[in-house]
Amino acid sequence: MHYVKIEMMGDKKLVSNVSLNDFFYSTLSKKNKFVTCPLPEEFIFYSSLTLEKYAFSHHFFENDNGNVNEKILGLQFLYSQGKAKEEKISELKDVGGYGLSPTWIIFRISK
Repeated sequence: MHYVKIEMMGDKKLVSNVSLNDFFYSTLSKKNKFVTCPLPEEFIFYSSLTLEKYAFSHHFFENDNGNVNEKILGLQFLYSQGKAKEEKISELKDVGGYGLSPTWIIFRISK
């Protein structure tokens, strides 16, 4: 995903096209430099991908034949157990990313 940042410089517009992943990665990397025990770069990278994915609300819901419902992580986890390895890994990443995403915490608190 990309977003467009527009800044006014007098009477001129400055437009930059930056991916959300790049934005989150650079922000997290900057913050990570100032903590007592910095996190590994792999963690920062994976976190930036997760934040990018869950920056959009459609990832918080299941669309079942036109009906939109909140995801039920327990059921998604249980159903993943009977799937092929590759599909199971994808499902478990979705469950883990959704459950650990800071945007999920904000979403749940705002209810």
